[in-house]
Amino acid sequence: MSREQKSLINITTYAVIVIFVVLCFVRNSQVKMDDIGALLGNVGDSVAGGATFSVLYEHLLWKFNPLEPHPRLSSIYQGNVLSTYDGKTRCTNFEISQTLMSTKVRFSTDESKSDAVMAEIIEINDRPYLVYSYQNTPQAQFRENSPMHYGTAFLEIIGKSKLEGDYFTDRKTTGHIVVIGQPESPANPQKS
Repeated sequence: MSREQKSLINITTYAVIVIFVVLCFVRNSQVKMDDIGALLGNVGDSVAGGATFSVLYEHLLWKFNPLEPHPRLSSIYQGNVLSTYDGKTRCTNFEISQTLMSTKVRFSTDESKSDAVMAEIIEINDRPYLVYSYQNTPQAQFRENSPMHYGTAFLEIIGKSKLEGDYFTDRKTTGHIVVIGQPESPANPQKS
């Protein structure tokens, strides 16, 4: 079980307990242990409230919890990719959106677009990395020299806004990626 899954289970369990205690107090502060119907009603409502809280936490609230160690990567990133395919350095744009349990990566250059088919944040030697496998689809005019291909990237998460690392592809090429997260502005709204 991942650290994120454990965190979500723990926070949801606490939410269910708090909701149960509040419901018992609000509905009838003198709930007796022999009044099983009232207790079960509170349990059912607490579980429903906990499920709702769990969904809200997983999609939104985790970002505001200072005790949640999961890196917050949702942003637009700009930088460069150096490929051994042709030795050229290309400007690239990354768009990362995430919840506590999932990460989506899309990146593009002037010649192609790539979408992650899987992405995960892991730790290697206590350092966080964004690891993803992707499908790259070149624009039609570039496909003769650069066919559609798959690859995997290992990018170290450096600070709050820099990703840097290497990738390899099924074309037996490799490369180096460096991107910097762009600050949010009205012209550049970040997605979550």
